[in-house]
Amino acid sequence: MLKQILMTFAVLLLSAGTVFAQSRPTLPFSYNRRAPGARSLAMGNAGVAVPNTPEVVVHNPAALGFMNTHGFEITGRVHTMGDTSTQSFGLASPQGDGIRSLIILSDSAAVSWKKLSNTNVNFASGLDSRHSRVSLNAVTLSVGERNSGSGFNTGLNIGYIYGNAAVSGITGGIPHAGLYSAHGFYVDMAMLMPMGPRFFTGVSLRNIAAFVWWDRFGLDQPPFSVALGTAFVMRDFVMAVDYERFFYRFGNEHDTFVRAGIEYYLNNFFALRAGFEAPTNGNEDDIKYTYGIGLRFAGYDIDFALQQFNAAPRHQARDRVTEIILSVSARL
Repeated sequence: MLKQILMTFAVLLLSAGTVFAQSRPTLPFSYNRRAPGARSLAMGNAGVAVPNTPEVVVHNPAALGFMNTHGFEITGRVHTMGDTSTQSFGLASPQGDGIRSLIILSDSAAVSWKKLSNTNVNFASGLDSRHSRVSLNAVTLSVGERNSGSGFNTGLNIGYIYGNAAVSGITGGIPHAGLYSAHGFYVDMAMLMPMGPRFFTGVSLRNIAAFVWWDRFGLDQPPFSVALGTAFVMRDFVMAVDYERFFYRFGNEHDTFVRAGIEYYLNNFFALRAGFEAPTNGNEDDIKYTYGIGLRFAGYDIDFALQQFNAAPRHQARDRVTEIILSVSARL
C-alpha cells in the first residue's frame, strides 16, 4: 500500500509545473526542517541512515519500519551564548527559543510537531524597506514500511505547514503594516537499506511536493532537497555521514552540505557525541561544530547538544555563537 502511495506522489510530482512566488516575507531557511533532536544535532545533524532514533521522522521516515515501538521525544533550546544581531542569529538558527519539536511514535508510524521558523527577515532597496517577523510550524504524519524479504524500507512524510508574518515597511514613501497568515503542505519520500549486519544506506527526498499560500504574498515553495547517507551502527557506537543538496526556489546560498558525526556509549548510561556540518563552498568560517552527551536511565534518554557557528552573513563581521539544545525521550 505504501509503495502505491509513493508511486502516486511521484507521478504527481513529474506532472506538476514549477510555480514561483512573486513576493514573500520569507528566506530559503525559513522552512528549515533539519532533524530537531539533541542527539542528531550533536552528531552534526547526520542521520539519513541511522535507524534507531525518533528523529528519523525528519531524517528518513523509512527507518520507522525498523522501530515498531511506542514513545516520544520533546526538544527545546535552553541557552545561547555570543554577541550578534537578532537578524543574523535568526538566519543561522531560525527556530528561536523554547520548545522546538514534539514527536510521538506508535509502531511504525509517528506524529510530530516542529517549529520551522521564529525569526526576523529584513529587506531594503533604496528608500524602500520591509521588516517581517516570521513564525512557521509544521505538523507531520510519518509512516515506514519494511519489506520482510529484502529488508528494504520505504517511508513517507505528509505535513501541514501553518504560521504568520507580521510585516511593516515603507514602499514608495508610503508606510504599511499588516499580519498575514500562511497555510501549506509538503511530501517527503525516503528509502533505507541494510547493507550488512551493521551498515545502513539511505536516501531522503524532501519537499518533493511543497507549497505554502500566503494571504498577501501568494504562493511560496520550500526548497526541494536530496539527502544521501550511510551509517555504521553498533550497540555502543554509531558513525554517520550525510550529503545533502538543496534546490531553492529562490536564493541558492549554501546549497550543498556534508554532515558527519559519531556517538560512543562509555557504558549503559552515558554517551559522548561529536560532529560537524559543512557547506561545500570551501569557507571554513561557515562550518558548524557540534558536541553532546547522552544520559540513559529508567527507560528515558536525556540528551544535550552544543552547536557552535558564525551567525552573521559573510560580508559582515563574523560572531561565533553557541546554542545549547535539550531533548528528553522515552520508549514505552
